[in-house]
Amino acid sequence: MNTNDIRLERLLQLIQEHGQTKVANLVGIESSYISQLKNPNNPKKIGEKLARRIEDAFHLPHGWMDVLHDNEAMRVINEQDETMLKLAKMMLPVATPHSNAHLQRIIEGLEQNRISDAEKKELEVMLKVIAERFFPKGAL
Repeated sequence: MNTNDIRLERLLQLIQEHGQTKVANLVGIESSYISQLKNPNNPKKIGEKLARRIEDAFHLPHGWMDVLHDNEAMRVINEQDETMLKLAKMMLPVATPHSNAHLQRIIEGLEQNRISDAEKKELEVMLKVIAERFFPKGAL
């Protein structure tokens, strides 16, 4: 089962729990668009932005749309976010003012479970740069 299949399965779960009209209204899309997404003969897929919008609308953790109902998988995602949050906070004192502003935004996103994959990648890059600056090569 690929990401598209999983996202559709998660959408169907939300529709079953809340109804298609309510899902559409909360997400801010037309109910007819959801019908198109549900149609197996339609090439429309639930992309990254829409998946995150759905999660935000239902106050679900980042990544919820991308995994099947597996508590272990969600626990791992939440642990990764917690680790990233701790590292980001540790980086604040050594970050440049420019990086500090980015870190603050990312920290807020992590604390509110509202962080994009791009922001996570940005944090990974910052971690790598700071690690290279403060730790000798091969020390980590």
